[in-house]
Amino acid sequence: MNQDRLQFRESFILQLDFQKAFERVRHHFLKQQLQQIFVPSTIINAIMLIVSQQQGQVCINDFLCSTFSISQGLRQGDPPSPLSFALVMDPLNRTVSSSLEGINTEDGQVRMKMILMADDVIATIADEKDATKFHNLISGFEKISNLKLNPTKSTAYGTTWAQNAIIKNWDIMIKSTTDDTFIYLGTPPE
Repeated sequence: MNQDRLQFRESFILQLDFQKAFERVRHHFLKQQLQQIFVPSTIINAIMLIVSQQQGQVCINDFLCSTFSISQGLRQGDPPSPLSFALVMDPLNRTVSSSLEGINTEDGQVRMKMILMADDVIATIADEKDATKFHNLISGFEKISNLKLNPTKSTAYGTTWAQNAIIKNWDIMIKSTTDDTFIYLGTPPE
């Protein structure tokens, strides 16, 4: 069996979704990421004021409850939220890029490892060794970031061999595998 066919047989794609991703972001984790990329403290303080100095109030039957502080999360729709969330995801991206083999594109020019689009993650897993590494990376990232994978919206695509490897490594995180056409952001790849 040639190497390309063996790589295809063992590789698979994970389409992962983080549940309530923007709502789960810990403010201090965002601040740590800003400090790690050497953002000036005046800008960090301004961002943290926007993000962490929020209050909420619930209205039930025309009665307003007392205000409460919002201790975590990014408000979707706020201008700084997409960039802030990208910064939260950056440690996962950097770690995966340096740790996984990934898979080659058809022309062999690019080694794909991970694609991020907000809280959606596409990971390309080369083999069982990559699967174990990625599982450990995701578990560690969940602990430090407070983000959690949504198993009902996460899917694996691959051959029968790959699906067996997924079941072995991912039975807690991903509940379903499918042979359906892979679709990303509503579009199947060509």
